[in-house]
Amino acid sequence: MTTTPPAPRLSPLPIDQIDDAVRETIAATMSPESAADPSRILPAMATMLHHHELYRMQADLSHTLYKGALPRRVMKLILLRTAWTNKGAFVWSFHSQDAKKQFGFTVEDLERITVGSGADGWDELDRASVSAVEELQATGTIGDVTWEVLARHLNPKQLIEIPVLVGQMHGVIYTQNALQLPLIPGSPGLAAR
Repeated sequence: MTTTPPAPRLSPLPIDQIDDAVRETIAATMSPESAADPSRILPAMATMLHHHELYRMQADLSHTLYKGALPRRVMKLILLRTAWTNKGAFVWSFHSQDAKKQFGFTVEDLERITVGSGADGWDELDRASVSAVEELQATGTIGDVTWEVLARHLNPKQLIEIPVLVGQMHGVIYTQNALQLPLIPGSPGLAAR
């Protein structure tokens, strides 16, 4: 059964309202093709340009965390578990496929992420990474047992990035979901594996 996605709550910023400040944000946060031709900007991103200052700060933080200190697998596990538990279809669809292409995730890994930290097959660090997301969402902190496991594998800089990454992804997903931003055409959303 196919469900029709909800209609976006805001329209993309019209091209005739793209001024120099918006063009600067586009150049800093999107592809060179988008900067050269704003009509190529995905509708979801073009919608965020209504508040281009906030979008740029959000994009800058996302980029910093994506290229941050955390091991790539840990970063993707945290990002994907946060997306899954918050029904972040846009984030899940893109990053699940990126995790497979760039970081060797398997369909089984993605299924395990949907089940959570209680799933069979995790190693110690993977389970603790997924648990950290679940604990932050449930209690606003990471419990001592999970923290001890993480601290055995990660340095202080990496440990600091974990709650910031979860919080950042919540902000991105909440915004996308509340605005009902459209998925990339052809995107399978939460069905992506």
